[in-house]
Amino acid sequence: MIKILLATMISISSIGFTNEASEEWNDELREAIQANENQVVDHYDEDKIYVKPEKIHPTPQGVYLNLNEDEYIFVPSLRSDNQGCYVQVFNFNPLPSCPGCGTTYLYGDCGKQSCPKYQKRHQNIENHKKEQQKKKDDYKKSKKEHKNKKK
Repeated sequence: MIKILLATMISISSIGFTNEASEEWNDELREAIQANENQVVDHYDEDKIYVKPEKIHPTPQGVYLNLNEDEYIFVPSLRSDNQGCYVQVFNFNPLPSCPGCGTTYLYGDCGKQSCPKYQKRHQNIENHKKEQQKKKDDYKKSKKEHKNKKK
């Protein structure tokens, strides 16, 4: 039985169930797992919920988690790595967030002058502009010196 379960989990993880869960389904699945955390969860790692192997039940209709004695929930996407089998907790916010201050933004960067990442980025831009201008000035100076030497 264990060999069949392991073979099924390996083939399922290689297929990967490419259809990703919707935000609503993802929330429902995450809440159901967390509500039965002591029975189902092996451990957490960043955006992954690792489940206990004995709670995974592959069927011809898909993979289910045994939440408790009588309750099962469909898992649209079960993945695995060297730590075990896990359910990916998706972040459905389509907007990027600034690593410096956490503000979401539509284009470019957060735009907050108090943000350290914003300050660093704009300081780098200013330094780059100064560097380019210095190169232009040095080129003009060397060209002028070269022209004066010819005379």
